[in-house]
Amino acid sequence: MVFCSKCGSKLMGNELFCSVCGSKLNDISLIDKTISYEKATEKPGDIFSEITPVKARNSISISDIIKLMLATPITSINRLVHRIDKKGILILALVLATVQGFFTIWSFKLVLSTIDKTFSNFLSDFSDVSLSNIGNSLEIPYARIFFHGVILYFIIIIVLYLGIYFIFNGIHKTQVPSFKIIKANILSTIPVLSCELLFLLFSYINTTLAFIVLLAGVLVFFSALLHSLRKLMKISDNVVLYNVAAIFSVMLICFLFSSLRFTLLNIESLNLPNFIRH
Repeated sequence: MVFCSKCGSKLMGNELFCSVCGSKLNDISLIDKTISYEKATEKPGDIFSEITPVKARNSISISDIIKLMLATPITSINRLVHRIDKKGILILALVLATVQGFFTIWSFKLVLSTIDKTFSNFLSDFSDVSLSNIGNSLEIPYARIFFHGVILYFIIIIVLYLGIYFIFNGIHKTQVPSFKIIKANILSTIPVLSCELLFLLFSYINTTLAFIVLLAGVLVFFSALLHSLRKLMKISDNVVLYNVAAIFSVMLICFLFSSLRFTLLNIESLNLPNFIRH
């Protein structure tokens, strides 16, 4: 079956000219034997509908990114660094910062519970009072705690980036692919956030086990970031290892200091001594 390549009319196959539009049938027209009439006359919109799935295969969803970083963080991080665009990494960063904000609220409530258990013996006169029971009476600043968690997440990303940039670019004179470094930093936080969730859950069962799980997440975080920087910097593994370890230590100090500072500010805002005194 042959169709005219210009107007799409069905032909017998032995014509020299199209019986409808009069176009000359050359060798190019014979290629249309494998093309249906609908294909030859489809609108531009139909063509774009076929191209769209191809583009979709080149994109990657936030859920797929998280799955890959949880299942195979070491082997997936570099492929994701080269694959995610600016919009994708921005959305991912906002999602992870939001998660950290909710985790911070959860952590704060665990701190209140721990304070209640720790000082219950010193508050024997108020043995029927529990911080966990009077939580509804306290004006806990959930919005501010959430905001502190979001800030805490971006502090980690900024400290890591500045440390990597100034050490490798300033000291070792290595060209730093800035945006790829930012993407690697953000991607490497996915495993530690998942372990933070497990830490919060295990805190209700066993505190020691909870900290072991959190430590495992921190190690995966460090390993994934180290592996990514080795590929991006293309310098000696030993140089990357010791410098990243130093940057990582500074980041942990900033994280712990900021967390403690935010926690104390939030506890002070509750005016617990005044409440207990009354």
